[in-house]
Amino acid sequence: MNREDFEVLNNGYIYFDNGATTKVKQEVVEEMMPYFSEHYGNPSSVYGLARDSKKAIEEAREKVAKLIGAKKQEILFYGMWLRSR
Repeated sequence: MNREDFEVLNNGYIYFDNGATTKVKQEVVEEMMPYFSEHYGNPSSVYGLARDSKKAIEEAREKVAKLIGAKKQEILFYGMWLRSR
């Protein structure tokens, strides 16, 4: 990654209120769309829609772990800011 990859560093301002909201890159929105409309089951449940969601989360966990050289057990995803504190 280069400085050019971070729009916030190139547009004349830096946004420090990411605790409230954060701009999502378009490619992330596109990748996530199926999970907002088709695969939205609670991954902690046991029904089919939930299993699809859990599988997607586990695959993402493995990708992130590999990307940063971590163990997949070290990667935690939180749905809400307060839970991550």
